[in-house]
Amino acid sequence: MFAMWNGGQNNGGMRGPPRPPNVNLPSGTAHLLYELDKVLLFWLRDGRTFIGVLKSLDQFGNVVVSGTIERIYVGAEFGDIERGICILRGENLVLVGEWDGEKEQQSGTQRRDIQYILARQMEEEEKKAKVKEGLQKAMRERGLNIRDDPEDDLFVK
Repeated sequence: MFAMWNGGQNNGGMRGPPRPPNVNLPSGTAHLLYELDKVLLFWLRDGRTFIGVLKSLDQFGNVVVSGTIERIYVGAEFGDIERGICILRGENLVLVGEWDGEKEQQSGTQRRDIQYILARQMEEEEKKAKVKEGLQKAMRERGLNIRDDPEDDLFVK
């Protein structure tokens, strides 16, 4: 299909399908076709970050990524967990972008052992939970009730 767009010529050494000269593709997942076999960063709705080579995608934005690592950031430090081949659901993708390892080295972030990063991440989550608990207590003392549990909603019964 892509060969007909460029008259059957090769892609000039570029990776992925050739870019059609005068074809306007819809925005969204169709543009990811040009990113096949490139290293990309995937940022998910739950805050997790994955880096890997885009191998396949479908019309729903679901992607298959090979050589995947899950990168966990804590402050200016990060650790990697190897995940291998992953399927990421399109509904969970917030951001997809090209990954440049050279720029990462210039960013000032420092790679650390994953066990250290996981311990730091746990500490950060505990601090956030304490702050949130204190805020909820202060709100209750003032007669306001914040509900985090969707099952505990007044309208769901």
